[in-house]
Amino acid sequence: MYCSHCGRRAADASAFCPFCGRPLRGIRPSAAVPVQRSAPAPRRRKKPAALLVLVFLLLAAGLASFLWTRLSLSEPLEELGDRVRDSISHQTSDSRPDSAELAGAAEDLIPHFHERYYINTLSDEDLGVFCAVYEAVSECRETCSLPSGTSDRQLKLCWYLLQLECPELFHVDYARPLNYSRGAGLTLELAGNYMLRERDYRAALRDCRDVLNEISAAASDAPDDRDREALVFRALAESCLYDTQADFCATAYGALVGGRAKCDGISLALKWALEDLGIPSLIVTGTSLDDGVGHAWNMVCLGGLWYNVDLTPSVRRGGDSHSGLGLVYHSFNVSDAWMEEDYALSELPDGLKSKPRCRTMEQSWYVRSGEFVFTGEDPMALISGRLRQIASEGSGSVQLQFESRREGRAFFDALDGTLQRWMEREAPDASFGSYSSTLLNDRFLMIRFEP
Repeated sequence: MYCSHCGRRAADASAFCPFCGRPLRGIRPSAAVPVQRSAPAPRRRKKPAALLVLVFLLLAAGLASFLWTRLSLSEPLEELGDRVRDSISHQTSDSRPDSAELAGAAEDLIPHFHERYYINTLSDEDLGVFCAVYEAVSECRETCSLPSGTSDRQLKLCWYLLQLECPELFHVDYARPLNYSRGAGLTLELAGNYMLRERDYRAALRDCRDVLNEISAAASDAPDDRDREALVFRALAESCLYDTQADFCATAYGALVGGRAKCDGISLALKWALEDLGIPSLIVTGTSLDDGVGHAWNMVCLGGLWYNVDLTPSVRRGGDSHSGLGLVYHSFNVSDAWMEEDYALSELPDGLKSKPRCRTMEQSWYVRSGEFVFTGEDPMALISGRLRQIASEGSGSVQLQFESRREGRAFFDALDGTLQRWMEREAPDASFGSYSSTLLNDRFLMIRFEP
């Protein structure tokens, strides 16, 4: 197949030209057209000898001219053709790919293309390079040919997006350096970056799809995206164990199929499952302000607004089921300010649009349930009704999430005296005999009352 943009020949199976990076709507070499022979002409009378001499002289002159032209060429005809095509491919406005055409080809190639925020913000030039690399990696090719003008910036950008925007490409070890060579073009050497052979990768991909289909089936009947998001959150929190040493723990495959993953694998699994439901999601990375350890979490788009979702704190540790607290929606649909109290955001590669911002907590789990204590608010005003119910029933629990860590710690430290005064005033005949309390991260408070 020949590329209709630059004229060079590309493999028939390719969706993008390895020389100019544009989507292929190539021209395939046409089959030879059979020559249709006409009926023999009737014999004519012989012409005079002078005419034959004239024809001979003309043929000789033509042959001499052809030989002189052929011998005087400074380069082979094949190289001349390549040079002409190169000059065409370097023309400006007329040779640039149509944005709509490129986006259409990318949509056909990349799953959930429209749900992937960063990929959708790429320039046409960067998107063309990314699509060529995506195609090669998804097909487990050992090499990938790119235009000679491909920059190191574009390669770093592609590698970043493959890792954090494409959870289905879990067979690649992104920690290994990306090797490439430059010649007439740029060639990526990918063979050393695969953690799975193609056959094993295809089988693992099917296993992921089986798990994702189960999650989607359970969540698809929910009334809105926020409820679907919550069901996916719960499904992954209950099926995955936090593990930094398990095989594929940094991948969606580790979280979905292996059931063991760390923050990046957990975030990629959540992104993939949400995209299956048509909910856009992206990955955010940062480092802890406390110990400098890296971390990854999600942003999710609901009703056109983006929210931060950190599933990792809600995933089980060891054999303990959420430390006896049940499922905690610690950082479910929270603001940037909430996350940035704990983490410094990592810088994005050059060429990416800034991540979307979130300045509201309105879709937070505990705001929606009426268990969120905003700064300066009285916690007892929120839980008095629930405490009366528990006092009459003899047992139960109360949850609170605090916007301010300082206020959360202060309330927890004074909890014994606060509850004692409340019971003496509001429920002197309360039937429960004791209570226990747990404070997580100075923000999440659980109080359990026993008979």
